[in-house]
Amino acid sequence: MSEYFDNGLYSDLRIKDSNGHEYAVHRVVVCGQSPVLANAVKPEHGFKTGVINLEDDDPDAVKAMLQFMYRGSYTITEDDNAMTQVARAYALGEMYCVPELKEAAAAKFKELSSAHWERADFVNAVRVIYDSVPDTDKGSIREIVVEVVAKNYSALLAKPEFEAVLDDFSALGKNGLRALSRNIANAPKEREYKCYCSGRNNPPHTVRLTIDHYQVNTQTACPDCGTFLDHPVWAYWEIK
Repeated sequence: MSEYFDNGLYSDLRIKDSNGHEYAVHRVVVCGQSPVLANAVKPEHGFKTGVINLEDDDPDAVKAMLQFMYRGSYTITEDDNAMTQVARAYALGEMYCVPELKEAAAAKFKELSSAHWERADFVNAVRVIYDSVPDTDKGSIREIVVEVVAKNYSALLAKPEFEAVLDDFSALGKNGLRALSRNIANAPKEREYKCYCSGRNNPPHTVRLTIDHYQVNTQTACPDCGTFLDHPVWAYWEIK
């Protein structure tokens, strides 16, 4: 289908963005994936021109949505603005009821924000998300934002631009604090363990460690003898 988006062959509908660019598209593709667009072209709603005007939407997000409808993916044009672009694509997926686009955008945002939350782009993206995505959108990109904020709350609070977002969107601060509280409650606690790995010449010894027993592929060294043990082994040797 990608070539039909590129060349517009057999197009029976046009979508116009805020820059005046018109995309030659196909109703079976775009209306088949968006009930909102399908509703917009119904004759009983006065649709006569053959052109859907999306002048109120971000033009890059419009292009991303249409690319996704034809290709199953979309292009991010600027690395330093990537998270904001993805956030706008998600918001458009919400507006035009394209759940697959939302799912793809959320996955990409999670990847980018986990690695680059310290960039100004993250704060800009958060503003777009809280301004465009309703809090009723469960399992959404907003929940990804909250988790990233909770993990990096202190560092983000040092940024004036992030404080400004908190001032404008009180729900973000409340959600972030709730997530932070959950993270603290679920964090591994310091426990006592008996280490038996010191050999015949040294008796077993008691050590204190803060580890997650459920990290099955992770090892932590005994602070006394230096032996690395899997976390489930430490769990077995916990002094209760």
